[in-house]
Amino acid sequence: NRRTFGRATARQAIKEAWDDDQLDRHEWLLDQPRWLRAYQGRVESKDVPWTGASNLNVPVTPTVVDALHPRLMAGLLNPDPIVGLKPREPSDATRAEQTERFLDWAVREEIDLFPTLDRTILSMLTQGVAVMKVTWDLRTRSLLDTHEFPLTTPVDQAIAAIYQTDLQVIEAVTRVTDTPPDQWDAVVKGQHVTLHVESTPTHLRVHTEREEVIRDAPRAEWVAVEDLGIPSDAPTDLQEAHHVIHRYYLTLDQIRRKVRLGIFDDLTEEQWQDVEALEGTGGPDDETAGPKEEKQTITGAQVTDRQGEPERIELLDGYYPWDVNGDDLEEETLTTVCAEKPSIVFRVKRLEAVFRHGQRPFIAWQLFPVPDSFWALGVPQILDGLQTEFNVIHNQRIDAGTLANTPYGWYVPSAGYAAEKQPIEPGFLQPVDDINSIKMAQPANWTAWSEREEAALWG
Repeated sequence: NRRTFGRATARQAIKEAWDDDQLDRHEWLLDQPRWLRAYQGRVESKDVPWTGASNLNVPVTPTVVDALHPRLMAGLLNPDPIVGLKPREPSDATRAEQTERFLDWAVREEIDLFPTLDRTILSMLTQGVAVMKVTWDLRTRSLLDTHEFPLTTPVDQAIAAIYQTDLQVIEAVTRVTDTPPDQWDAVVKGQHVTLHVESTPTHLRVHTEREEVIRDAPRAEWVAVEDLGIPSDAPTDLQEAHHVIHRYYLTLDQIRRKVRLGIFDDLTEEQWQDVEALEGTGGPDDETAGPKEEKQTITGAQVTDRQGEPERIELLDGYYPWDVNGDDLEEETLTTVCAEKPSIVFRVKRLEAVFRHGQRPFIAWQLFPVPDSFWALGVPQILDGLQTEFNVIHNQRIDAGTLANTPYGWYVPSAGYAAEKQPIEPGFLQPVDDINSIKMAQPANWTAWSEREEAALWG
Protein backbone atom coordinates (compact mmCIF):
# COMPACT_ATOMS: atom_id res chain seq x y z
CA ASN A 1 0.00 0.00 0.00
CA ARG A 2 2.99 2.34 -0.33
CA ARG A 3 2.00 5.61 -1.96
CA THR A 4 3.43 6.25 -5.39
CA PHE A 5 5.12 9.58 -6.01
CA GLY A 6 3.84 11.40 -9.09
CA ARG A 7 2.23 14.55 -10.35
CA ALA A 8 -1.35 13.26 -10.15
CA THR A 9 -0.94 11.96 -6.60
CA ALA A 10 0.95 15.04 -5.42
CA ARG A 11 -1.54 17.60 -6.72
CA GLN A 12 -4.46 15.70 -5.16
CA ALA A 13 -2.75 15.47 -1.76
CA ILE A 14 -1.76 19.17 -1.74
CA LYS A 15 -5.28 20.39 -2.51
CA GLU A 16 -6.91 18.04 0.02
CA ALA A 17 -4.40 19.03 2.73
CA TRP A 18 -5.04 22.74 2.05
CA ASP A 19 -8.82 22.30 2.35
CA ASP A 20 -8.46 20.26 5.57
CA ASP A 21 -6.18 22.87 7.15
CA GLN A 22 -8.64 25.67 6.37
CA LEU A 23 -11.45 23.67 7.98
CA ASP A 24 -9.35 22.96 11.09
CA ARG A 25 -8.67 26.64 11.76
CA HIS A 26 -12.02 28.00 10.65
CA GLU A 27 -12.92 29.36 14.10
CA TRP A 28 -9.43 30.81 14.52
CA LEU A 29 -9.79 32.70 11.24
CA LEU A 30 -13.20 34.04 12.25
CA ASP A 31 -11.67 35.56 15.41
CA GLN A 32 -8.80 37.31 13.64
CA PRO A 33 -10.79 40.44 12.59
CA ARG A 34 -11.84 40.85 16.23
CA TRP A 35 -8.23 40.86 17.47
CA LEU A 36 -7.19 43.28 14.73
CA ARG A 37 -9.98 45.67 15.73
CA ALA A 38 -8.91 45.41 19.37
CA TYR A 39 -5.35 46.41 18.51
CA GLN A 40 -6.53 49.31 16.35
CA GLY A 41 -8.99 50.52 19.03
CA ARG A 42 -11.98 50.08 16.75
CA VAL A 43 -15.23 49.37 18.63
CA GLU A 44 -18.51 47.89 17.48
CA SER A 45 -21.39 50.32 17.03
CA LYS A 46 -24.05 50.17 19.77
CA ASP A 47 -27.41 51.75 20.61
CA VAL A 48 -27.59 50.95 24.33
CA PRO A 49 -28.44 52.36 26.81
CA TRP A 50 -29.55 54.84 24.13
CA THR A 51 -28.56 55.84 20.64
CA GLY A 52 -25.50 58.07 20.80
CA ALA A 53 -24.33 56.79 24.19
CA SER A 54 -20.61 56.85 24.93
CA ASN A 55 -18.68 54.28 22.90
CA LEU A 56 -15.05 55.13 23.42
CA ASN A 57 -12.18 52.64 23.57
CA VAL A 58 -9.62 52.70 26.36
CA PRO A 59 -6.37 51.79 24.53
CA VAL A 60 -5.27 48.95 26.80
CA THR A 61 -4.50 46.43 24.06
CA PRO A 62 -2.57 48.78 21.73
CA THR A 63 -0.65 50.17 24.73
CA VAL A 64 0.59 46.70 25.67
CA VAL A 65 1.38 45.69 22.06
CA ASP A 66 3.18 48.95 21.29
CA ALA A 67 5.19 48.64 24.51
CA LEU A 68 6.33 45.08 23.76
CA HIS A 69 7.03 45.66 20.07
CA PRO A 70 10.08 47.99 20.35
CA ARG A 71 11.47 46.01 23.27
CA LEU A 72 11.49 42.80 21.24
CA MET A 73 13.01 44.61 18.25
CA ALA A 74 15.74 46.10 20.41
CA GLY A 75 16.52 42.77 22.04
CA LEU A 76 16.98 41.11 18.64
CA LEU A 77 18.69 43.86 16.68
CA ASN A 78 20.67 45.96 19.14
CA PRO A 79 23.69 43.66 19.42
CA ASP A 80 26.56 44.97 17.31
CA PRO A 81 27.53 42.88 15.45
CA ILE A 82 24.18 41.16 15.24
CA VAL A 83 25.84 37.76 14.74
CA GLY A 84 28.35 36.55 17.32
CA LEU A 85 30.98 33.89 16.70
CA LYS A 86 33.23 32.29 19.28
CA PRO A 87 36.76 31.37 18.09
CA ARG A 88 37.79 27.81 18.89
CA GLU A 89 41.42 28.80 19.39
CA PRO A 90 43.33 32.10 19.65
CA SER A 91 44.42 31.99 16.01
CA ASP A 92 40.74 32.08 14.95
CA ALA A 93 39.98 35.39 16.68
CA THR A 94 40.70 37.59 13.65
CA ARG A 95 38.79 35.33 11.29
CA ALA A 96 35.84 35.19 13.67
CA GLU A 97 35.71 38.99 13.89
CA GLN A 98 35.83 39.34 10.09
CA THR A 99 33.04 36.78 9.69
CA GLU A 100 30.94 38.59 12.29
CA ARG A 101 31.30 41.87 10.40
CA PHE A 102 30.46 40.24 7.08
CA LEU A 103 27.34 38.54 8.45
CA ASP A 104 26.30 41.77 10.18
CA TRP A 105 26.54 43.61 6.85
CA ALA A 106 24.62 40.84 5.07
CA VAL A 107 21.76 40.88 7.59
CA ARG A 108 21.48 44.66 7.73
CA GLU A 109 22.16 45.58 4.10
CA GLU A 110 21.98 42.65 1.69
CA ILE A 111 19.00 40.84 3.24
CA ASP A 112 17.55 44.03 4.76
CA LEU A 113 16.01 42.01 7.57
CA PHE A 114 14.71 44.83 9.77
CA PRO A 115 11.45 45.77 7.94
CA THR A 116 10.50 42.10 7.61
CA LEU A 117 11.31 41.40 11.23
CA ASP A 118 9.26 44.42 12.30
CA ARG A 119 6.13 43.09 10.59
CA THR A 120 6.79 39.56 11.85
CA ILE A 121 6.98 40.62 15.49
CA LEU A 122 3.85 42.78 15.17
CA SER A 123 1.99 39.85 13.63
CA MET A 124 3.11 37.58 16.47
CA LEU A 125 1.91 40.07 19.09
CA THR A 126 -1.52 40.63 17.53
CA GLN A 127 -2.29 37.18 16.09
CA GLY A 128 -0.25 34.97 18.39
CA VAL A 129 1.60 33.33 15.49
CA ALA A 130 3.94 34.74 12.87
CA VAL A 131 5.88 32.96 10.14
CA MET A 132 8.94 34.13 8.24
CA LYS A 133 10.09 32.58 4.97
CA VAL A 134 13.77 32.63 4.00
CA THR A 135 14.54 31.93 0.34
CA TRP A 136 16.92 32.97 -2.41
CA ASP A 137 15.68 35.86 -4.53
CA LEU A 138 16.69 35.78 -8.19
CA ARG A 139 15.26 38.56 -10.34
CA THR A 140 16.08 39.30 -13.95
CA ARG A 141 14.99 41.75 -16.61
CA SER A 142 15.13 41.68 -20.41
CA LEU A 143 17.30 44.29 -22.14
CA LEU A 144 17.61 45.13 -25.85
CA ASP A 145 21.07 45.94 -27.20
CA THR A 146 21.62 47.52 -30.63
CA HIS A 147 24.86 46.92 -32.57
CA GLU A 148 25.83 48.70 -35.80
CA PHE A 149 28.08 47.28 -38.54
CA PRO A 150 29.04 48.27 -42.09
CA LEU A 151 26.21 47.59 -44.49
CA THR A 152 28.12 44.80 -46.29
CA THR A 153 28.89 42.79 -43.11
CA PRO A 154 27.62 39.16 -43.28
CA VAL A 155 25.25 38.23 -40.49
CA ASP A 156 27.43 35.38 -39.20
CA GLN A 157 30.41 37.74 -38.84
CA ALA A 158 28.20 40.24 -37.00
CA ILE A 159 27.11 37.46 -34.62
CA ALA A 160 30.74 36.47 -34.02
CA ALA A 161 31.65 40.08 -33.20
CA ILE A 162 28.68 40.55 -30.85
CA TYR A 163 29.36 37.39 -28.85
CA GLN A 164 33.15 37.73 -29.13
CA THR A 165 33.72 34.28 -30.53
CA ASP A 166 35.11 32.57 -33.63
CA LEU A 167 33.04 31.80 -36.68
CA GLN A 168 33.77 28.09 -36.21
CA VAL A 169 31.66 27.84 -33.01
CA ILE A 170 28.57 29.44 -34.58
CA GLU A 171 26.03 26.88 -35.74
CA ALA A 172 22.68 26.86 -37.51
CA VAL A 173 22.51 30.50 -38.58
CA THR A 174 18.95 30.59 -39.93
CA ARG A 175 16.87 33.42 -41.32
CA VAL A 176 13.40 32.97 -39.81
CA THR A 177 11.53 35.94 -41.34
CA ASP A 178 12.25 38.32 -44.18
CA THR A 179 9.99 41.12 -42.90
CA PRO A 180 12.03 44.02 -41.49
CA PRO A 181 13.52 43.71 -39.00
CA ASP A 182 14.50 40.18 -40.05
CA GLN A 183 14.64 37.54 -37.35
CA TRP A 184 17.65 35.23 -37.30
CA ASP A 185 18.26 32.22 -35.07
CA ALA A 186 21.69 30.83 -34.27
CA VAL A 187 23.49 28.56 -31.83
CA VAL A 188 26.51 30.20 -30.19
CA LYS A 189 28.66 28.14 -27.82
CA GLY A 190 25.79 25.69 -27.45
CA GLN A 191 23.26 28.40 -26.56
CA HIS A 192 20.30 29.31 -28.77
CA VAL A 193 20.11 33.05 -29.54
CA THR A 194 17.61 35.15 -31.47
CA LEU A 195 18.58 38.34 -33.33
CA HIS A 196 16.65 40.98 -35.25
CA VAL A 197 18.51 42.44 -38.22
CA GLU A 198 17.60 45.57 -40.18
CA SER A 199 19.38 47.47 -42.91
CA THR A 200 19.59 51.25 -43.01
CA PRO A 201 21.00 53.28 -45.91
CA THR A 202 24.40 53.34 -44.19
CA HIS A 203 24.53 50.55 -41.58
CA LEU A 204 23.52 47.03 -40.67
CA ARG A 205 21.78 47.08 -37.29
CA VAL A 206 21.56 43.94 -35.17
CA HIS A 207 19.29 43.93 -32.11
CA THR A 208 19.90 41.31 -29.43
CA GLU A 209 18.02 40.58 -26.23
CA ARG A 210 19.74 39.58 -23.04
CA GLU A 211 18.71 38.76 -19.49
CA GLU A 212 20.32 40.90 -16.80
CA VAL A 213 20.33 39.82 -13.17
CA ILE A 214 19.13 42.68 -11.00
CA ARG A 215 19.07 40.79 -7.70
CA ASP A 216 20.72 37.56 -6.65
CA ALA A 217 20.69 37.37 -2.86
CA PRO A 218 18.92 35.84 0.16
CA ARG A 219 15.47 37.17 0.96
CA ALA A 220 13.53 37.03 4.22
CA GLU A 221 9.81 37.78 3.94
CA TRP A 222 6.93 37.92 6.36
CA VAL A 223 4.17 35.48 5.40
CA ALA A 224 0.56 36.20 6.36
CA VAL A 225 -0.55 33.21 8.45
CA GLU A 226 -3.89 33.17 6.64
CA ASP A 227 -1.92 32.23 3.51
CA LEU A 228 -0.41 29.16 5.16
CA GLY A 229 -1.83 25.68 5.49
CA ILE A 230 -0.43 24.03 8.62
CA PRO A 231 -1.92 21.13 10.62
CA SER A 232 -3.44 22.43 13.86
CA ASP A 233 -1.47 19.90 15.92
CA ALA A 234 1.86 20.77 14.27
CA PRO A 235 4.81 21.57 16.58
CA THR A 236 6.47 24.96 16.69
CA ASP A 237 9.32 23.65 14.54
CA LEU A 238 7.76 23.50 11.08
CA GLN A 239 10.45 21.03 10.01
CA GLU A 240 8.61 18.50 12.18
CA ALA A 241 5.12 19.31 10.88
CA HIS A 242 3.59 16.77 8.55
CA HIS A 243 3.31 19.40 5.81
CA VAL A 244 3.34 23.13 5.12
CA ILE A 245 1.40 24.72 2.26
CA HIS A 246 2.06 28.30 1.17
CA ARG A 247 -0.48 30.17 -0.94
CA TYR A 248 0.75 33.14 -3.02
CA TYR A 249 -0.02 34.97 -6.26
CA LEU A 250 2.02 35.50 -9.43
CA THR A 251 1.34 37.24 -12.71
CA LEU A 252 1.57 35.31 -15.95
CA ASP A 253 4.81 37.16 -16.76
CA GLN A 254 6.34 36.11 -13.42
CA ILE A 255 5.37 32.50 -14.06
CA ARG A 256 6.97 32.58 -17.52
CA ARG A 257 10.19 34.02 -16.05
CA LYS A 258 10.34 31.19 -13.49
CA VAL A 259 9.95 28.71 -16.34
CA ARG A 260 12.78 30.39 -18.25
CA LEU A 261 15.02 30.28 -15.16
CA GLY A 262 14.26 26.59 -14.64
CA ILE A 263 12.46 27.16 -11.35
CA PHE A 264 9.16 25.93 -12.82
CA ASP A 265 8.77 23.16 -15.40
CA ASP A 266 7.47 24.12 -18.81
CA LEU A 267 3.83 23.39 -19.58
CA THR A 268 2.17 21.97 -22.63
CA GLU A 269 0.44 24.27 -25.09
CA GLU A 270 -2.95 23.22 -23.71
CA GLN A 271 -1.88 23.87 -20.12
CA TRP A 272 -0.58 27.35 -21.01
CA GLN A 273 -3.98 28.11 -22.54
CA ASP A 274 -5.65 27.01 -19.29
CA VAL A 275 -3.32 29.23 -17.26
CA GLU A 276 -4.02 32.23 -19.50
CA ALA A 277 -7.76 31.58 -19.13
CA LEU A 278 -7.38 31.65 -15.33
CA GLU A 279 -5.58 35.01 -15.43
CA GLY A 280 -8.79 37.05 -15.54
CA THR A 281 -10.97 34.96 -13.20
CA GLY A 282 -9.66 36.33 -9.90
CA GLY A 283 -9.06 32.82 -8.57
CA PRO A 284 -11.25 30.64 -6.33
CA ASP A 285 -13.20 31.94 -3.35
CA ASP A 286 -10.84 33.05 -0.60
CA GLU A 287 -11.83 31.36 2.66
CA THR A 288 -9.41 33.66 4.53
CA ALA A 289 -11.01 36.87 3.27
CA GLY A 290 -12.15 37.96 6.76
CA PRO A 291 -8.75 38.99 8.17
CA LYS A 292 -7.72 40.57 4.84
CA GLU A 293 -10.91 42.61 4.54
CA GLU A 294 -10.52 43.78 8.13
CA LYS A 295 -6.99 45.01 7.39
CA GLN A 296 -8.33 46.91 4.41
CA THR A 297 -11.10 48.43 6.53
CA ILE A 298 -8.66 49.53 9.21
CA THR A 299 -6.30 51.21 6.76
CA GLY A 300 -9.08 52.56 4.55
CA ALA A 301 -7.25 51.18 1.50
CA GLN A 302 -9.56 48.84 -0.38
CA VAL A 303 -8.44 46.42 -3.06
CA THR A 304 -9.81 47.65 -6.37
CA ASP A 305 -9.55 46.50 -9.97
CA ARG A 306 -7.24 49.01 -11.60
CA GLN A 307 -7.18 49.46 -15.34
CA GLY A 308 -4.03 47.97 -16.82
CA GLU A 309 -2.93 46.18 -13.64
CA PRO A 310 -2.00 42.55 -14.39
CA GLU A 311 -4.19 39.82 -12.99
CA ARG A 312 -2.56 37.37 -10.63
CA ILE A 313 -2.90 33.61 -10.47
CA GLU A 314 -3.22 31.81 -7.15
CA LEU A 315 -0.57 29.13 -6.57
CA LEU A 316 0.02 26.60 -3.79
CA ASP A 317 3.51 25.49 -2.75
CA GLY A 318 3.17 22.14 -0.98
CA TYR A 319 6.05 21.05 1.25
CA TYR A 320 4.92 17.47 1.58
CA PRO A 321 6.61 14.14 2.51
CA TRP A 322 6.59 11.37 -0.12
CA ASP A 323 8.34 8.08 -0.65
CA VAL A 324 10.17 9.13 -3.79
CA ASN A 325 12.71 6.33 -4.29
CA GLY A 326 10.67 3.34 -3.11
CA ASP A 327 12.65 2.64 0.07
CA ASP A 328 9.55 2.90 2.32
CA LEU A 329 10.94 6.11 3.82
CA GLU A 330 9.42 9.51 3.06
CA GLU A 331 11.55 12.27 1.57
CA GLU A 332 10.76 15.99 1.59
CA THR A 333 9.35 17.32 -1.69
CA LEU A 334 8.12 20.64 -3.06
CA THR A 335 5.09 20.64 -5.33
CA THR A 336 3.61 23.79 -6.92
CA VAL A 337 0.07 23.62 -8.30
CA CYS A 338 -2.52 26.09 -9.51
CA ALA A 339 -5.07 26.55 -6.72
CA GLU A 340 -8.10 26.92 -8.98
CA LYS A 341 -7.04 24.07 -11.26
CA PRO A 342 -4.72 21.65 -9.40
CA SER A 343 -4.28 19.55 -12.55
CA ILE A 344 -1.81 22.27 -13.65
CA VAL A 345 1.43 21.31 -11.88
CA PHE A 346 4.38 23.71 -12.22
CA ARG A 347 6.92 21.54 -10.45
CA VAL A 348 7.36 18.35 -8.43
CA LYS A 349 10.87 18.20 -7.00
CA ARG A 350 12.73 16.85 -4.03
CA LEU A 351 13.32 19.65 -1.55
CA GLU A 352 17.11 19.41 -1.66
CA ALA A 353 16.93 20.05 -5.41
CA VAL A 354 15.40 23.47 -4.64
CA PHE A 355 17.12 24.30 -1.34
CA ARG A 356 20.57 22.83 -0.91
CA HIS A 357 20.09 22.45 2.84
CA GLY A 358 16.96 20.32 2.27
CA GLN A 359 15.00 22.20 4.94
CA ARG A 360 11.62 23.87 4.68
CA PRO A 361 12.28 27.64 4.43
CA PHE A 362 9.91 28.62 7.26
CA ILE A 363 10.46 29.81 10.82
CA ALA A 364 7.48 30.12 13.18
CA TRP A 365 7.19 32.63 16.03
CA GLN A 366 4.65 32.03 18.80
CA LEU A 367 3.87 34.48 21.60
CA PHE A 368 1.88 32.40 24.10
CA PRO A 369 1.92 28.78 22.88
CA VAL A 370 -0.99 26.46 23.54
CA PRO A 371 -0.12 22.81 24.35
CA ASP A 372 -0.68 20.40 21.46
CA SER A 373 -1.62 23.20 19.05
CA PHE A 374 0.29 25.24 16.51
CA TRP A 375 -2.01 28.25 16.84
CA ALA A 376 -1.02 30.37 19.84
CA LEU A 377 -2.58 33.28 21.75
CA GLY A 378 -1.90 36.91 21.00
CA VAL A 379 -2.07 39.97 23.23
CA PRO A 380 -5.59 41.05 22.10
CA GLN A 381 -7.00 37.61 22.86
CA ILE A 382 -5.44 37.47 26.33
CA LEU A 383 -6.55 41.01 27.20
CA ASP A 384 -10.04 40.59 25.71
CA GLY A 385 -11.90 40.47 29.04
CA LEU A 386 -9.80 43.22 30.58
CA GLN A 387 -10.25 45.44 27.53
CA THR A 388 -14.02 44.95 27.66
CA GLU A 389 -14.19 45.84 31.34
CA PHE A 390 -12.14 49.01 30.85
CA ASN A 391 -14.42 50.10 28.02
CA VAL A 392 -17.60 49.37 30.01
CA ILE A 393 -16.44 51.22 33.12
CA HIS A 394 -15.22 54.21 31.13
CA ASN A 395 -18.35 54.50 29.02
CA GLN A 396 -20.65 54.06 32.03
CA ARG A 397 -18.92 56.97 33.75
CA ILE A 398 -19.38 59.15 30.66
CA ASP A 399 -23.04 58.12 30.40
CA ALA A 400 -23.56 58.94 34.09
CA GLY A 401 -22.26 62.46 33.47
CA THR A 402 -24.55 62.77 30.45
CA LEU A 403 -27.56 61.81 32.59
CA ALA A 404 -26.60 64.36 35.26
CA ASN A 405 -26.23 67.12 32.69
CA THR A 406 -29.40 66.20 30.80
CA PRO A 407 -32.19 65.41 33.32
CA TYR A 408 -35.39 63.71 32.27
CA GLY A 409 -38.80 63.25 33.86
CA TRP A 410 -42.48 62.44 33.45
CA TYR A 411 -45.65 64.46 33.21
CA VAL A 412 -49.36 64.02 32.59
CA PRO A 413 -50.99 65.83 29.67
CA SER A 414 -53.12 67.90 32.07
CA ALA A 415 -49.95 69.56 33.38
CA GLY A 416 -50.09 71.95 30.43
CA TYR A 417 -47.64 70.14 28.14
CA ALA A 418 -48.51 68.59 24.82
CA ALA A 419 -49.05 64.84 24.80
CA GLU A 420 -45.70 64.02 23.13
CA LYS A 421 -42.06 64.15 24.15
CA GLN A 422 -40.75 67.59 25.04
CA PRO A 423 -37.08 68.63 24.79
CA ILE A 424 -35.51 70.16 27.88
CA GLU A 425 -33.16 73.12 27.45
CA PRO A 426 -31.05 74.62 30.24
CA GLY A 427 -31.80 78.19 31.25
CA PHE A 428 -35.50 78.11 30.37
CA LEU A 429 -38.66 77.84 32.49
CA GLN A 430 -41.64 76.06 31.04
CA PRO A 431 -45.12 77.40 31.93
CA VAL A 432 -47.41 74.76 33.52
CA ASP A 433 -50.71 74.81 35.43
CA ASP A 434 -49.49 72.82 38.44
CA ILE A 435 -45.81 72.34 39.20
CA ASN A 436 -46.67 69.42 41.44
CA SER A 437 -47.79 67.58 38.33
CA ILE A 438 -44.16 67.42 37.15
CA LYS A 439 -41.60 65.04 38.59
CA MET A 440 -37.94 65.38 37.56
CA ALA A 441 -35.59 62.40 37.83
CA GLN A 442 -32.38 63.11 39.69
CA PRO A 443 -29.94 60.28 38.87
CA ALA A 444 -26.91 59.90 41.08
CA ASN A 445 -23.59 60.96 39.60
CA TRP A 446 -21.33 59.08 41.96
CA THR A 447 -18.43 57.83 39.83
CA ALA A 448 -15.78 57.29 42.47
CA TRP A 449 -16.34 53.52 42.34
CA SER A 450 -15.48 53.38 38.65
CA GLU A 451 -12.35 55.47 39.12
CA ARG A 452 -11.14 53.17 41.91
CA GLU A 453 -11.97 50.09 39.84
CA GLU A 454 -10.13 51.42 36.81
CA ALA A 455 -7.08 52.29 38.90
CA ALA A 456 -7.07 48.79 40.33
CA LEU A 457 -7.19 47.29 36.84
CA TRP A 458 -4.29 49.43 35.65
CA GLY A 459 -2.34 48.35 38.69
